[in-house]
Amino acid sequence: STGLSDCLNPDGEFNYGDSGSPTTSYAFSLTNNDNNERDFTLSLDDFTFSPPAELTLPVYDASGNLLGDVTPSTSQTATIASGDPVYVHIAVDTEGLDDGDDMNGTLRIDVE
Repeated sequence: STGLSDCLNPDGEFNYGDSGSPTTSYAFSLTNNDNNERDFTLSLDDFTFSPPAELTLPVYDASGNLLGDVTPSTSQTATIASGDPVYVHIAVDTEGLDDGDDMNGTLRIDVE
């Protein structure tokens, strides 16, 4: 476990990706390289972060349409056609956290 001061500033907002250009400025993308359409489910498992701080991962389709948000309490499933990507952004709000607070968890990606 790493204290918040080792990675992010307390009382800050950090955005990785631009919602105005979601298909060209993003934190990471997932592409369906299979020959068939697949369901990709993203979730945050065993996530600990003291409220009122927030972590949100907005997920966009290949056309830049918002499919929904992944949060510690909400997963998001996207059906992706063969060869198509989805784009994921990351928004972290560390409001109310102290230097010694931790942010822990696992990003889980399931494909069916």
